[in-house]
Parts: sequence; structure tokens; C-alpha cells
Amino acid sequence: MLKAFSGFFILVALLLLTSCGKDKIIRPQIEEEPISYVEYLPLISGSEYIYKIDSINQKILGTDTISFYLRAQIQDSTTNVSGNEIIPYLYETSDNLQGPWKKLYQGFYAIQENEIIQQYDNILYIKLSTPVLENREFDANAYNITDTFKFRKSIYSEVHQPLTTDFTTFDSTIYIQLENFVTPFSEEIEFERYAWKVGLIERVFRNLDLQKNPVEGFIVNQKLVSYKIP
Repeated sequence: MLKAFSGFFILVALLLLTSCGKDKIIRPQIEEEPISYVEYLPLISGSEYIYKIDSINQKILGTDTISFYLRAQIQDSTTNVSGNEIIPYLYETSDNLQGPWKKLYQGFYAIQENEIIQQYDNILYIKLSTPVLENREFDANAYNITDTFKFRKSIYSEVHQPLTTDFTTFDSTIYIQLENFVTPFSEEIEFERYAWKVGLIERVFRNLDLQKNPVEGFIVNQKLVSYKIP
């Protein structure tokens, strides 16, 4: 089941937040553009994020859904020979929120002057880059020589937008659209949303055959259900 999620997306309702109060509001103090991309993916050592993932297979005879939890843990950083900060992370999965947790993948983030890179499945992807401006395009796949067509179009669709969930309100989020393949007949597309001072809070992946009625294909929803940041 987890094999279907490797290749960068793996991942992917909302429950009560276990580490932040229900009425907590994340309020950014943003006074000028461009917005600092680092503020939307803080990668602080000791941070922990738990996501609910729903994998939906839409078929002509009905819909099958597989659900599980993904836990992401940010570990202690180091510095490489180029002077870039390297931040390891651990992904674990469980059938329920309380565990037990099983290791899925160990990777790293690299913080460079103008971008944050994530290594997953032995491939490097640009997660955020500067400047963070609405409708600005960037190449999330610049370091991927294995699949050069992946994320052929990456764009900041929304910048500094509020979002209210079942457990909190984020006053500032950025929404990124990552396109692999989009035609009037089919689409393979991904969306990611990051919150100021928090990190990734939502991801959606769609691989759909739009010619079928009803539409057939896969949808994977990943939503943050709890987090703690030291």
C-alpha cells in the first residue's frame, strides 16, 4: 500500500489538535514583500507533525478509500562542506493516531541561499524558493535528472492567505500548484499549502481520467491533524 505513495508524494477528517489550543491563532507580522520563504517551512529540531492521509480510488463501480497516519519528525541539523544547513527528517506511518509507528523513510532538507530542498526517494525537489510572490513560477524539479517532466509547472497560486481548519486558524498561508500533466482529458496535479511559522499543513494529489463519467482515478488527501514545535 505504501509503495503507491513513494516518488515524492507518498504522503497524504481533520482531528482535534493535541499540542496547540483550539483557539490558538497563528498571526504573522508581514510588513513587506517578498515574504521570507523560510518562515513557511521552519524545520525546527524536535518538531513533530502528524497527518491524516486518505487515498481514494475512484472507479466506475464505486470508490475505495485507504486511510492511515503519517508522522514527520525534524531532527538535529548539520552543515555540509558547502556551508549549507542539512536537516534530517523521519517519516513514520501508523493505522491510528496513537501508534505504534513504523519507519517509512529517512531523508533530509537542505537550506540554501534562495531555496529549501527536500530529498525524498533519492531525488532532490525544491519545496520553496524566493521570492514568494503570487503567480510566480519556479522549477521545483530543477535537481531531478530521473524524471525531468515531473512538476513541469510550479507556481505560487496564493500568497499570504488565511485558512481556518477544525482546530485552528492560520492567518497566513501560501498555496503551491505543481503540475505534471494537464489536458482537457486527464490531469496529474499536486497542491501544497504551507502556514507561517508552522510548515506543511495540506497536500492534495490528483491523477484523473477526465473522459470517464464519472471521473476515474486516484486522489490522495494529506491534512495536518496535530503538531508540536519547540
